[in-house]
Amino acid sequence: MLRFGLDLHYPVPPLRTIWYPTHVPLSFLAYAVWAAAAAAALVWTQRREAAWLRRVERLGLAGFGLWSLSMICGGIWGVVAWGAYFLWDPKVVWSVILWFHYASFVHVRFTPSLRARPWVTAALAVVGFAWVLVAYVGTSFFFGKSSHAF
Repeated sequence: MLRFGLDLHYPVPPLRTIWYPTHVPLSFLAYAVWAAAAAAALVWTQRREAAWLRRVERLGLAGFGLWSLSMICGGIWGVVAWGAYFLWDPKVVWSVILWFHYASFVHVRFTPSLRARPWVTAALAVVGFAWVLVAYVGTSFFFGKSSHAF
């Protein structure tokens, strides 16, 4: 007979803050939005319609905003959990790399010479999703012990 509730425990103290349940969903939402941006970029490469490129831009920038909020919440949570905003942990380092990569969407949007090359935005979206896979899958399963594991 299966009994429910016998193995339930309170979460460890670093998880009992508002920053953890805010940081994690924002991160995954940013990943999902960036996946949609990469998919829209692939559609744009086939159809070359301006509407798809605008969608790529909007999704890329929305993911950047969500990721920025996630990093702020994660930094504050890091102080609570580990006593530091930043650690040389693979997941944290790749989070910063992702932030700079998607910050390039802002750069492309406001640089006239790059704005005239629509393929740059599409390429950033596709390459960015590859970085997302490294940042999430690679750091979670292949880069060894992480401070993100409890």
